Amino acid sequence: MVIRKLNIKLLIVFLFSTAQLGLAMPIEEKPTYILSPSEIFKEKKVRQLCIAGANGDVKQVKKLISNGVDVNARGYRGLFPLYCAAKSKEKQTFKLLLESGANPNLNWNSGTVIHLLAEQGSIDLMKIAVAHGGNINLEEPIGKNTPIVSANRYFHRELIDYLIEVGADLNKKNVAGTPPLFFLAMNNQWPSIYLAISKGVDLLVIEDGIKPVGLDYYIRRSENRMIKESDYFKYLLLVKKIYNEKVKEQSIEK
Repeated sequence: MVIRKLNIKLLIVFLFSTAQLGLAMPIEEKPTYILSPSEIFKEKKVRQLCIAGANGDVKQVKKLISNGVDVNARGYRGLFPLYCAAKSKEKQTFKLLLESGANPNLNWNSGTVIHLLAEQGSIDLMKIAVAHGGNINLEEPIGKNTPIVSANRYFHRELIDYLIEVGADLNKKNVAGTPPLFFLAMNNQWPSIYLAISKGVDLLVIEDGIKPVGLDYYIRRSENRMIKESDYFKYLLLVKKIYNEKVKEQSIEK
């Protein structure tokens, strides 16, 4: 009990210190996720739309939109009201903004709403975004990674599989020449890779770079590190078999 109380106190101190650091930090140095609505939007009505969206306040969002507030208005770093609802995972106001013309494929200086939803594992909001024209193969502005790479980074398996089901391109390379397929392999997402085979993924894609590598590199690495009794390992063996068959077919064609 004493240890638990101590841990709670330490957590409170940490959160307070983090908040204080954010307040003291120049706005140019702040990470996007800690920016306040007043820092993002200087125009009062747009700021109110951001706050209402983040709070799930459907009535206020409807009122502001009916009064002509631009749902795609840009603020600091290129942020826009839909970001506020997405970040707070507010399904109703997120959907309402999209129904009112918010563009799910806009980007700010370092990201997009589709990538944010992927990072958060927000599968319900992702489905809403896709239903309203969200591009699941959208590239983020800096590294040119697609949303499935963001979902993979945080091991959101259900969302990864959903993105594959609706057409995520696992062969689309980022600025470094690495396709999403290899990011999934790095995280041992072999069940998802097996699913992608039925969707037409090219297992023979080559990673660009100083030393080009293929999927066989990640297969060997996983074989040496994974628990042999796991379901993931069973899928690895299935993928390995199909991969080797495709390599053999390719060599015969040559």
